[in-house]
Amino acid sequence: MMDKTMNRQTEQTQLMEIALQEVWNKTPFSYFRSGTKLTLLQTDTMLMVSDHLQQYIGDYFNLGLNRADVKPRALFSKYMLEHGIPPFRIYLADMGITPSHYKSVREAIDEMNMLVDHPELDDSGKPTGHIIYSPVFTKFRVPMTGDFYRKRDDKGEVVVDSARHYGYIEVEINKDVAQYAFDMSQGYAIHPKLIARYATKQKTPDIYFKLKEIMGKEKRSRVKLTMPEIKKALGFEPFKDEQTGEWVVPYAKFAHFKTKVLDAVKDDLDRMARENHTDITFDYQPVYLNGRQRGDPDYIEFTIVSTDLGIGYSLLTKKDTPATDEAKERKREAVQQELFADEMKPQVQDFVAGDGSDLWAQLLDGYDGSARPLLVRAEYLGLQDGAFLVCVSEDDDRQWRTIDDGSLQQMGRQILSLPSFMPSIRRTVRR
Repeated sequence: MMDKTMNRQTEQTQLMEIALQEVWNKTPFSYFRSGTKLTLLQTDTMLMVSDHLQQYIGDYFNLGLNRADVKPRALFSKYMLEHGIPPFRIYLADMGITPSHYKSVREAIDEMNMLVDHPELDDSGKPTGHIIYSPVFTKFRVPMTGDFYRKRDDKGEVVVDSARHYGYIEVEINKDVAQYAFDMSQGYAIHPKLIARYATKQKTPDIYFKLKEIMGKEKRSRVKLTMPEIKKALGFEPFKDEQTGEWVVPYAKFAHFKTKVLDAVKDDLDRMARENHTDITFDYQPVYLNGRQRGDPDYIEFTIVSTDLGIGYSLLTKKDTPATDEAKERKREAVQQELFADEMKPQVQDFVAGDGSDLWAQLLDGYDGSARPLLVRAEYLGLQDGAFLVCVSEDDDRQWRTIDDGSLQQMGRQILSLPSFMPSIRRTVRR
């Protein structure tokens, strides 16, 4: 009996260590639904925006915004919704994109059309009873420098004459619809940060998020979806052909939809499961009623299966799970989360003034990225919840929100031995 217990504890520890290697983000379902007709590159870009917003999500819980009895329940504070959300940048190098591909990335981003539906308001601010669509972003582009570069072939002929691009995406969220696009009352998915980058099929992220959403609502692993529900989630709704004027039904034959979409995405998620890149995969069964066996099924029954990564994450966030000493310490600092779309409770924050100053000095000596001037100007206060706590000016706080500090946070996590989904630096603003 003891040997079985030890083996079980060893297996659980191994699964938790797998989960600790992954960066976990939270993305509101309302935001993800605004981008159902995107390529994998565009979806990855959309999720990089979500990655930047993780600090706002932390503030959402820490400041008690999740307890507001209102719908929509905006991710952002009332002040930001009124005065604007600070713009920010996503650096293409952090997405693994080289300068030779900047032009194609710019073209892909220019084609992104992310819209959110919301009530129409009249001039007095009262609902008209109509639903309209508005863009999620007021600015979303890869800016160009204005300079040009040229390449010539062996004969001296110009083969490339193209504009140079800055190496980042400029992002500005539309404050007028932010409460609808980032409505936390509709739930959110906890997912691997690079879920779209790991995928090879365009619709893998869409099915992944849809299964997460419905499982979070129904609290069970076996769920039913009709064909119209699935096609709507995947952006496969009927459309009018501009040239012929005729209506087109994507994947009108279920056999094609089954092979090209469901089977292809299942194979993709199964591969990602073997590589520990997804926390769920699925099995499915078309269900026909009244003796039918052809055409669209009455519904499809999905059985959602937790992978080793998913089981490890679930174990990691349970207080009473045995683990190694290192995993226990890292787990103690972790925010207690649920695997699917449940909201967290505000956490009690422990603050130790001045503690960790030697580790802070180590971070200052080792980091030489774009956030270094902000880091140097910050006043170190101590450790809070195992992370560095600094005090910054209001101007620096606004600048901090516009930069990508991923490499800084990662270095801080390594110094403090924090799990990959926790911030290593927390800020408070000097008033």
